Amino acid sequence: MTELATKLIGGLSAVFLLSVTLPAELYISGAGATFPAPLYQRWISEYASVSDLRVQYESVGSSAGMEQFLRGQVDFAAVDIYQQPQFLDDSGKSVIYIPTAVGGVVIVYHIKGLQGLNFSPEAISGIYSGKITRWNDGLLRQLNPGSELPNIPITVIHRSDRSGTSFVFTEYLSSVSGDWAQQIGTGSSVDWPVGIGVNDNSGVLKYTERIEGAIGYMSLSYTLGNRLQIGRIMNSSGVYIIPGPESIALAAESDTGKGIQKSITNTQSHYGYPIAAFTYLVIHSSEEKAASNSEYHALLDFIWWAVHDGQAFCGELGYSPLPPGVVKRTEELLQSAGYGTHDH
Repeated sequence: MTELATKLIGGLSAVFLLSVTLPAELYISGAGATFPAPLYQRWISEYASVSDLRVQYESVGSSAGMEQFLRGQVDFAAVDIYQQPQFLDDSGKSVIYIPTAVGGVVIVYHIKGLQGLNFSPEAISGIYSGKITRWNDGLLRQLNPGSELPNIPITVIHRSDRSGTSFVFTEYLSSVSGDWAQQIGTGSSVDWPVGIGVNDNSGVLKYTERIEGAIGYMSLSYTLGNRLQIGRIMNSSGVYIIPGPESIALAAESDTGKGIQKSITNTQSHYGYPIAAFTYLVIHSSEEKAASNSEYHALLDFIWWAVHDGQAFCGELGYSPLPPGVVKRTEELLQSAGYGTHDH
């Protein structure tokens, strides 16, 4: 064999050895809520810099994401609605809900020159039920003395898709208004009495920005950097609360004794924001996955990182970190799913 051939074969062997010893990237996919999507996309980007896991996430709404998950089309779902697992999967597969952060649903409106209007529960339910139709309504004037409310119609914007954000918002309305609870109720999709229906949080943002006199509801994270006005909401203590990570955290810390699966809307916290909720990732339990399933354990590693190191990114994106007690419960859930049992 010539010296050149020996060198070529040696080089090819080195390339082959390098290719088989390099760690392979793992890929997982998820779909679901638009409510936490900005935070999840940040987590995915940050985690890619410290691991070989590549995550694809589609913000298609809580219900659509859960449907994809239960059909086996994605590895996890993201939802803002906790339901008992036995009611979710007709095939008998068990699932686990992992709380990941706390978010707020905020009231946004478009009236030039009027910042920080006050809204009471009666005002919000009145607007969304069609009983309050103009911005200079007597109740709104009473709540906002000194503000020159214009005599223009209120254009109500709501979600038309099945939405976890809508579930949280209507759950709040049902908790503060007996009429709303009886006539309309709580759901990811309800029979809205009035308004224009649009898809996802970004759709509510777009239409509310476009129409003078419009009002909408969306995740706080979608309001960052835009020019919409954000309402101050009267909580159960009669205090008008500006939505933000701090007031949302107070709601979660005050009400976590109810358990991670319970509602934290209409908080009893004196300075807590009243339209707050946990958001969750949904995964299959360890019994549904082989112990050697690398993608499944990579998913557990990613979620463990998210509820620890990833919490540092919550505040800048308009979310609140999980309270310590919820982090502890989340650790227990991940360990029950098999976290820490896989050799890396």
